Order: sequence, then structure tokens, then C-alpha cells
Amino acid sequence: MLLRPNAREPGIAAVAHLAAAVQDNCDVADAQHARELGMCVYLLGMREYFRWMSDYPLGIAPPSERVREWITCQESRWDNVFEGMDAFAGIPFPDGDPVDAFDEAEVNRRIGAMGLPERILYGAGLGRFGVPIFFLAETVREEVRDGIRVTIVDREWARGFSAPPATSRNGAIQIRRDAFRRWLWTRAEQHGLRPGAVPRPGPSQGGKVGSAAACTEQIEHIVERETETLILHELGEVRAGAVLGSDWERMLVQIDDRRTEVILRAVRDLLADCLVTLPELVARGASESLAFWRSNFDGMRKTLAPDLATIGGADDIRLDAIRATAAAGAGRWEACARTLLTCWRDLGRDGVIGAAQALVLN
Repeated sequence: MLLRPNAREPGIAAVAHLAAAVQDNCDVADAQHARELGMCVYLLGMREYFRWMSDYPLGIAPPSERVREWITCQESRWDNVFEGMDAFAGIPFPDGDPVDAFDEAEVNRRIGAMGLPERILYGAGLGRFGVPIFFLAETVREEVRDGIRVTIVDREWARGFSAPPATSRNGAIQIRRDAFRRWLWTRAEQHGLRPGAVPRPGPSQGGKVGSAAACTEQIEHIVERETETLILHELGEVRAGAVLGSDWERMLVQIDDRRTEVILRAVRDLLADCLVTLPELVARGASESLAFWRSNFDGMRKTLAPDLATIGGADDIRLDAIRATAAAGAGRWEACARTLLTCWRDLGRDGVIGAAQALVLN
């Protein structure tokens, strides 16, 4: 939700000023990249973005005509205001020159020095396909896990079309609960507010949710509980990054083939979950979170590892089976990732594209 200055709220004008600058850069990134997606994904994403931008209530379907009008206006704005722009403006502060939009650490240092009444986090980085992602949000919790700083935010005051619920970079993890909540609502609405399609809290709590209010309660429960699963996956990403070394990130940057990038990221996701997420959830006996993980195991990950789709049993959670599968998977996906790296080092772009495509065909 975008902030608007209010003199009765201390610091709100300063946060609104920051939010406006961050939002401008989000819009520049969206003008360049949002429409590169397939039409169905794009329209679904724009519907969700409309809800955030308009502060439209979750659980109430927005009128289709209103959404279409908003998309037309947003696309026109992208075309008219940001046409030809290829640079992002610095983030302005009253105590000095603007800070480079990608200097996340310095922007956050400056924000901390402002003495705002709320803890604010600025996020900046490159997402899938090299798309720039920026956000400004309210911090709700910070902690250190395995030497990694984890920051959890909720209310967002600036964001773009793409809003990944969790990221890890530069030795830190960021969890965006509002983005996570909205992703869950999108899933719920796609399946008629049925929690069997929205990741179920557990195998014993199936059946239909009879109202948006009931679904709201369930989704909030999932957000609270599964924030930990998101953290575990990102810790797995950090561990996988340490195992594979810096060449993996260099390879991702240099591969300009989208399908190959999707495959490479899926391989690392599988390694991360087999190294950390699944073993830790099994160790805790977290059956509900394991059911959540399994119900969201889809896309390229499922294509590469279809056996994991029914890991632990079709209708129950068998911890011993998951533990054994994760242990075997850690070795399998590390070996696979190292093979891809070798192909890239020895044969370059074409070599790793060929090796990645072979994984899908096998």
C-alpha cells in the first residue's frame, strides 16, 4: 500500500518521499520487463498488482472491468512516461547526495540514520531473467540464523509487478510476508477458495472453505507458520551457493536463454531443499509444513524430479521416506549442478544450454 503524507503521523512524510522515489524505479523496471511474460501470467500478475496498488481488500474479487481499465492506464503510463529510460534514479536523502538505487546497504544505513518511528527495509537486486526488483517495507522482525541475517517485512509501501516472497543475496535473507500472503490468495482464488489447492495446513484439515472470511483466517495461519519454511529454503540457497561457488552466479548472469535459466534455478532449488529445508522439517516432525512444501512442488522442479511430488506418501507424511529421499537428493543435485558448471566452463553458453535441455528430456 502506498503511503501518503500525513502531518499528524511523525515521519510519515519522510517515508512517503522515500516510497515515491522507490516506486518510480519500480515503474521503470516494469516498463522494461513486465510485458515480457506470457499473457496468462502477465494478466494474473497485473490483477494482483492492481489489488496492491489500489489497496483493494483481499478476499473480494475486483471487478474485471475496473482491472482492465487500470491495466490500460498502467501500460499507457509505462509507454508515455518511461519510454527509452534505461537508468534508475538514485534514492534521495535530505542529508546528502542521492544513493545509487542498487546500493542496498547504503540506502538502509541512511534510512536507519533518519530516526523514523518504524523500522524500514529497502530491497534492491536482480530477480529471475535479470529483472530489477525494488521495494520499501516495514520490518516486523530481524534475527540471525546460522550466521545469516534474516529480515522479515510485511506492509509494503513501494513495490513492482514482480514481488518474490523470499530472496537471499549478499549474505542476507529477506522474507516479504505481504507478497507471500498475496501469492497465497491468488492460489486460493484460482481454486475457488479451496484450501486443498491453497497449501493445506495439514492432511487432516482438508475440505472446502465456505467463505472468504474462513479462507482469510486459514491463509493468515499459513503465513505465520510457513514463514519459517521460506526461511529454511533461503538458508538452503545460501548453503547451495557455498557448495557450488561463485561460478554458479556468474553462469546464471551470462546465460541469456530463459528456459535454461529456469532449469538451472530449479536444480539449485532442489539442492537447497535437499540440503536444508526437508531435513530440518523432518527433524522437527513438521508434518503440516512438509504438506505445504509438497503441495507447492510444481513447475520445472516437478519436471526434473517427479518422484518428489509424492515424497512421503500420497495421503500422509512418512518422515523416514522423506529423510532418505532428501539425503539421496542432496548428492544427486549437487552432482547435477557440478556437471552443468563443468559444461559451462569447458564449452561455454552452448554447452550448458545443451546439458540443461538434456535434463528435461531424460
